[in-house]
Amino acid sequence: MSEKKVQQEFLIKHQNRQKYLRDNYGVQTFVHQKNMSNDEKGLLDTVSNFFYSTVNIVATNTVISNGKGKASVDFEVDYNYDIPAVIVFPFSMGINSVNPVETGYFNLKINEEIDIPFSLTKHNKRWEANGCKFLFHVEKVLTSYLGQTIKLDPAMLESSIVSLGLAAVLVPKNIFARDKILKISIKGISSIKSKTWCRIGKPKDGLAFMNVEEIIKEIVANNMIRTIGNKKYLFGDIHVHSGESDFLGWGCGEKKRVENFDFARNIAGLDFFCLSEHDWQMDNNDWEHLQSLTESYNERDKFVTLHGYEWTSPNYGHRNVYFLDKGGILFRSSRKMVGYGEWQKDNPTPDELWQTLKNEDVDFFTVPHHPSTSQFPVSTENYYNENFDRLIEIYSCWGFSESSYDLQEKFNTGVSRTEYNTVRDHLNNGRKYGIICSSDAHDGHPGLSQGTEKRSQLYHYLGSGRVAVVVDKFDRNSIFYALKNRKAYGTTGEPILLEYRLGDAEMGETIEELQYSKLPVNLNIVGTTPLRNIEVVSNEGVVFKANLDGINRDRNFKLVKDIVVKNKSYYYIRVEQDDGERAWSSPIWID
Repeated sequence: MSEKKVQQEFLIKHQNRQKYLRDNYGVQTFVHQKNMSNDEKGLLDTVSNFFYSTVNIVATNTVISNGKGKASVDFEVDYNYDIPAVIVFPFSMGINSVNPVETGYFNLKINEEIDIPFSLTKHNKRWEANGCKFLFHVEKVLTSYLGQTIKLDPAMLESSIVSLGLAAVLVPKNIFARDKILKISIKGISSIKSKTWCRIGKPKDGLAFMNVEEIIKEIVANNMIRTIGNKKYLFGDIHVHSGESDFLGWGCGEKKRVENFDFARNIAGLDFFCLSEHDWQMDNNDWEHLQSLTESYNERDKFVTLHGYEWTSPNYGHRNVYFLDKGGILFRSSRKMVGYGEWQKDNPTPDELWQTLKNEDVDFFTVPHHPSTSQFPVSTENYYNENFDRLIEIYSCWGFSESSYDLQEKFNTGVSRTEYNTVRDHLNNGRKYGIICSSDAHDGHPGLSQGTEKRSQLYHYLGSGRVAVVVDKFDRNSIFYALKNRKAYGTTGEPILLEYRLGDAEMGETIEELQYSKLPVNLNIVGTTPLRNIEVVSNEGVVFKANLDGINRDRNFKLVKDIVVKNKSYYYIRVEQDDGERAWSSPIWID
């Protein structure tokens, strides 16, 4: 075939494909196809698999480290459509640290006027501001084992996590039309030192073939909710503290309350959120202000907020209290913790707290956290009420609380722990706790609590966990009752999808006494990196393990398998990915 014929066919495919995307998605798509010089090859490969308008990119090869560096991209296009434009270009980001927790954030600026803050991610994620959208579609994630590094190319010699993919920026017509040059710049904006980086372009370890239509679907969609079947999987952080208190003049965290809400919604990209200030940090005016702020940010199908606070007892541990509606009363463990003011009656024990809240006729539940720390332990010997104490936090920036022999030595928590009062101890003692994670963020970065900054209040470096709920609707009622009914699970930060049934029971449910010894475990798990281990854990230990080591490991795992079960037992699922990220389901109990 002659060169002219090839060019003609290329042009026809190009025009047909662009028309298809315009007709079906209402956007005009431009994909970077810049040819590299010999010096650039290996550091920034060409995206050449697609038939779209050519866009010139300059100054692309700059590595932007957190807090330093800037890269600019100038897109000069012939644009005469009354629809939004989508610019697609190679992108990568990573972290030069052995800690597998997301940290750091950056700012993407459009035409020097619109800012879209974004964060390091290992999964597909989208950020929005003023009608513009920025999407990172992750095609490949490289991870190193703890203590080792990845050598990417001459520019990036030591990384522990690298995400490779395509970025897409959606710009409305009214912004693009002001000038035929669309300028996009990216700059690190972390207020503290961090080892995260991003780069316009990608390392030599190239991308597999990617479907640009899939990227267009994601960037024009109303939201990016993850699903299995007809169930929605939403991810949130419901344990966070700010640095604001009108009563005290200071808080135990960082940044104002509104800044924490904005970060949770706009940068961390959480589906739901609760700013759970300490009881001693607030007077009644503070509590009213927090509730009003919580209401103002609540938006069905986009960003749901919950009402709550942390009941802080030096004797009986810490429990978060969550309410369905505004108007729940703030009860403290002791007035002596704050020393003065007009206070509600003290509730020095969990029993008194539960009874007082019950008398108020409000819908609520409580969640103990960091139960095995020596500083604020939650004893297995007293104070439990299944009607109110519904969940337990297995992981936060305090570290893991699953069991006394968990892999704490891999992480520099700096937190003293007991051998008792772990989540497994509580479950073994007959307590029906669902399992969740959250951040307990004190650094003003809910959902992405910095893993590189040591907080004086916490004595550790770990980062965020997240809580997942399985719901039919994306609203406050559905999320609240999913948590209260234990239709929830926890992860160390990644949106791992976990569907779990034992027989006909779903996570959080109880099976009546059995007359037989086997039940089928039904699992459907979707990770964000290849899965390494999947285990069924009971009060007798690990009763089933799917060891997934090998070259054919995948992000997806399905299993239907009979296992031996016993009465008076619980069974939950523990998942571990290649990158060290974990997930824990809520248990299913057999009475």
